[in-house]
Amino acid sequence: MASEWLEETRREVEDLMQNHSCAPTFSVVLVGERPDSVIYVERKQEAATSIGIKFSCQQLPGDSTQSEVEEAVRRACNDDSVHGVLVQLPLPPHIDEAAVLDSLDPRKDVDGCHPYNMGKTMMRGHTSQFVPCTPLGCIKLLEKSNVKIEGAHCVVLGDSNIVGLPLAALLRDKGAAEVTMCHQMGLRVKENLADLTAITRSADILIAAVGVPSLVKQHWVQQGAVVLDVGINRINSTESSSATDSATSAAASLDSTRPPSIPQPSTSPITPCRSTTRSSQLPAGTWNTSSTNESPRMQESRSVYTKSADASARTWADRKPEQYNTTNGHQDMGEIRVIGDVDFQEVAQVASVITPVPGGVGPMTIASLMSNIVLAARIASSSTAQ
Repeated sequence: MASEWLEETRREVEDLMQNHSCAPTFSVVLVGERPDSVIYVERKQEAATSIGIKFSCQQLPGDSTQSEVEEAVRRACNDDSVHGVLVQLPLPPHIDEAAVLDSLDPRKDVDGCHPYNMGKTMMRGHTSQFVPCTPLGCIKLLEKSNVKIEGAHCVVLGDSNIVGLPLAALLRDKGAAEVTMCHQMGLRVKENLADLTAITRSADILIAAVGVPSLVKQHWVQQGAVVLDVGINRINSTESSSATDSATSAAASLDSTRPPSIPQPSTSPITPCRSTTRSSQLPAGTWNTSSTNESPRMQESRSVYTKSADASARTWADRKPEQYNTTNGHQDMGEIRVIGDVDFQEVAQVASVITPVPGGVGPMTIASLMSNIVLAARIASSSTAQ
């Protein structure tokens, strides 16, 4: 799916170069050497170069000052040959992230994080040129999978500026009947979680973007719901399962609130439920919604389809097999294990559609970034022609 979108973008790059003498160019500002940030920048570089977008990166020392970081951003934005600029987040704790994002030129803000672009995304009737990449990727993923947003009840766990808030606005604009956004601070308070599960079980489309590993359990999800896992959580791969459980002890403590109609999770490998046909032999990321035993609203909104993980999602894991090993919806990066906000093994038993981490939302986020870069280049090319 992401690879199809990247191929469409590649053809746009060719058109810009051949017919408008414009070579789309992308620049990243990276501060420090966080292993995960370095990997994400490498992924962006690989995607960009694979479709003909020129790439450059300013990597600053981790102890750079606020003014040095802002100057690097301004330097990239003032370069007429650069069409898109992205600041790789998170920044070191001593850096004022908001001030750095404010220093971006909104016309080159291909991640959609500048207040000008974010404000236009949030307001009705004010179409933003650049929509934040992860929310845009989520919407495209739903649309390309024939998941009907119009008339659905959507629940977004998390209210961050880069995912939760803009995603709720996009779902609203796509005609969702209800959009419920759950404050991420409330998700970290044990007493709030019992009431929260009643909200999540009402969702036709549930999107988790909180940053709490394996928070969403089977009994949080109604039969046949669509579940998108946006969470990226890094834990030490040498930790025992009990260490992971301790990170989600608040969620685990709610087992006593599990409704009688929801079975306790099985400790065996994924067992398909009536609404989901999922084989352990299928590649991570395969969605199979071959059953219609789901809520009437979801039956009406979505046609039955089967989609496999696109090649680009597997490419990232295949680059360095000794470092990136993908199993059970999780990814190992050397000693660091990456998991999502959703307990993949449990929730796959009741969800009609579920995205793994990695290989689900991530590749769509990168594809949306490439699309935004080409849009910025096309706008710049049109301005020059005039």
